[in-house]
Amino acid sequence: MHPMRSFSASLLIAGLCSVAPGAEPAGGADYEFKVPPHAEELLDIYCYECHDSGLKKGGIRFDNLGDLNQGARLDLLNNALEQVYSGEMPPKDGDQPTDEEREKLAQWIWGELKVFNASKLEDKLRYYKYGNYVDHDQLFSGEIGEAPFTKARRWRINELIYQERVNDVLELEGRARQSAFYGVVKPFNLPQESGVRYYDTEIVEGGQFLTLMSNAKWIVDKQLRQALLESGHFQYPEDYQSVLDKKVQGKEAGQILRKYPDEKWNLKTTPEPFTRVVMEEGESSDEILSGAITHQFRVALQRDPDAAELAEYLAFMRETIRVGDKVSALKKMMVSVLMEPEFLYRNEFGGGEADEHGRRMLTPREGSYAIAYALTDRIPDPALVEAAHSGKLNERVDYEREVRRLLADESIEKPRILRFFQDYFGYTKIYDVFKDEERFVGAYNPHRVVSTSYIYRVPGKVSKEADLLVQWVLERDKDVFETLLTTDKFFVHHSGDNEEMRKRTEQAQIFYSNLRKIWVGTRGRDKKDYAKIVEELGLSNGYLGPAKDGKKRSFNRKFGIDMEMAETIFGKDGSRRKDSDATYPPLLGEAVDHSPKMYNFDYTLWDYPVEQPFKVENRIGMLTHPAWLVAHSHNAATDPILRGKWVREKLLGGFVRDVPITVDAKVPEDPHSTLRERFAVTEESKCWQCHEKMNPLGYPFESYDDFGRFRTEEAIEYPENILETERVIARSEHGTMTRMMVNHYKTKPVDPSGYLEGTGDESLDGPVKDVPDMINRLAKSDRVRQVFIRNVFRYFMGRNETPADSKTLIAADKAYLDSGGSFRELMVSILTSDSFIYRK
Repeated sequence: MHPMRSFSASLLIAGLCSVAPGAEPAGGADYEFKVPPHAEELLDIYCYECHDSGLKKGGIRFDNLGDLNQGARLDLLNNALEQVYSGEMPPKDGDQPTDEEREKLAQWIWGELKVFNASKLEDKLRYYKYGNYVDHDQLFSGEIGEAPFTKARRWRINELIYQERVNDVLELEGRARQSAFYGVVKPFNLPQESGVRYYDTEIVEGGQFLTLMSNAKWIVDKQLRQALLESGHFQYPEDYQSVLDKKVQGKEAGQILRKYPDEKWNLKTTPEPFTRVVMEEGESSDEILSGAITHQFRVALQRDPDAAELAEYLAFMRETIRVGDKVSALKKMMVSVLMEPEFLYRNEFGGGEADEHGRRMLTPREGSYAIAYALTDRIPDPALVEAAHSGKLNERVDYEREVRRLLADESIEKPRILRFFQDYFGYTKIYDVFKDEERFVGAYNPHRVVSTSYIYRVPGKVSKEADLLVQWVLERDKDVFETLLTTDKFFVHHSGDNEEMRKRTEQAQIFYSNLRKIWVGTRGRDKKDYAKIVEELGLSNGYLGPAKDGKKRSFNRKFGIDMEMAETIFGKDGSRRKDSDATYPPLLGEAVDHSPKMYNFDYTLWDYPVEQPFKVENRIGMLTHPAWLVAHSHNAATDPILRGKWVREKLLGGFVRDVPITVDAKVPEDPHSTLRERFAVTEESKCWQCHEKMNPLGYPFESYDDFGRFRTEEAIEYPENILETERVIARSEHGTMTRMMVNHYKTKPVDPSGYLEGTGDESLDGPVKDVPDMINRLAKSDRVRQVFIRNVFRYFMGRNETPADSKTLIAADKAYLDSGGSFRELMVSILTSDSFIYRK
């Protein structure tokens, strides 16, 4: 058990979380602060040595708390409570309080904060970045007997669920469903950092409300468009209508259409209940209006309105008709339903009688949504709806049956499974890290093709290759976590389909063979003879345009591009790889064929392995995948701190406090030193308390540069260190070949050694020589596996674990081990646990 946090966290959390937001302070204006004797004694023993009038370490004093104004004292006490609770204070090289003493000190601090309802820790503990504050050893010790539950909650949907709900409202199915609508602005955005990103902590805020209202109006307009057109309540602009009527065509028509991008997509029909209201002459009956209300409820909320809701909306429509017209009334009603909290939140309150622990099981409807949204972004499928309606979602065995059914049904997309690994490892952040393309020697960054569309180039391709690796491991479903950490097999320049890649590779061999013929055949020949040579080789269709007006056929743009590419592959004389039977890599698209260099493969010389995944030298698991390495780098440099912080938090279950706002965290420039050598500044005592948790874990990754390429020497990229500048041919951002000036720098050896501490196993902790040494040790740690289990729990529960979830976590860990490391069984265990099913 952690020597600094083995006190009763459950007791403290219970106290912290019992404070009601907005509660009145217990102390009035005449409240007098006083440190009680037992707290004074503890402060004297463990705090005053560093934080009194003499030393004032970090500028902090505890011996004058009574002299501080209320605001300053509460800020200091909040900081102290967090550090006492997390075990960061006293520092590990100082005298440590006993569990009982630490709890007494924490309870006193919390009590003082409670007087003014000023404690911030309980709110922080709701957020993912503070999840590791809960004592790990206690969670898995088996000593906590509390029955697991989740607090009753209203959980705001995310932008992915929102998009699917819009599709549902518009009654789109299959390929008609849209991944985005021009007129629908994303009202919410998931956080960008690595880790679980979708939590139950968010609410709809003011600016989001306005966006949602605008979206709702757009959606309703599309729902009603055809009926409004037919009734004459809506007319297209005259110029747009002229295009529809084909009175205007060609270039002019294109210019007009571009003025109305929102009209590129429209529904072909309006639902009949809405059409009746719009098209009926005179006043609509209650029956017709009620039909429209009910239909909007069904497509938006997947249920009929109850009697009170129907009466309320009917009265609302009648009043709107009285002061306006029925089309306006219909639109306002429909918009109002789309602004219902139930459309924007997931309700999980539980129902029925409370059990002996004060818990209530999710209602069948709530349970159906909880299961559906655990695995998908969509509302419950028909079978899940039927189970909820027919009384077959009332017991744990019902939950297990439905979870296993969804997992086994390949026709149902379950994007949230892959998304867990994308979030946990954080490798999709590669999209946000831009690079100097001359340093990469080729196109790299996303390329904007229109205002809202990008070709994601190398980051997109490498990220997808990481997805393929995860999916390959999940399909085998054995020792999933350990395999993802330690595998030496990767997908490189591959689609994941070996048969498809075999065919594309065969096509590539023909292409390169012909390319060599043309390249060799045209060397030393006059350009005016090129067309004849190409035609004699029977390759004219690929490179020569049609003859016009008796003139000779001219070369197209592709010929020039391919000839430049041929020089890079075959050399100036065409002899490179001439007698080799090596397999050329297939051509996979614009400006990405050179991406294998991120794995240290020279695509001009690479003997391409068709069957993948395959063993890649100097790689071990996801933490040496280029997608992860780049995602945890900067634009022009690696970041051992960011990489080490990930290991500390996501594998070892530790935590690193945010950089104080008073600290100017800059690494000094030095044209004679490696990045690691420049990081020596962080080893000063004032910095090392935090950096010792990250640097020793991040330094081994210095064996990989900021593009994810393995290295033993680090280029010291300063102007004064340039040895030579080489002119090379490379792929440009437009897909053409271009000439780039590439600098070659002085280098220094990389030092990949580090230090591992915190595995919970003394035989694993200690100095490490490099990344494989460190990762292999991490993969053997029970604590590391359990921290992974905690992250899976957080992802599917949308919250941090508490001590009350101990039984759920222990059962999940057991299910994973007993099944031979099955991620499927791990999911089943969590999604059928008391923590998932019960609310309180």
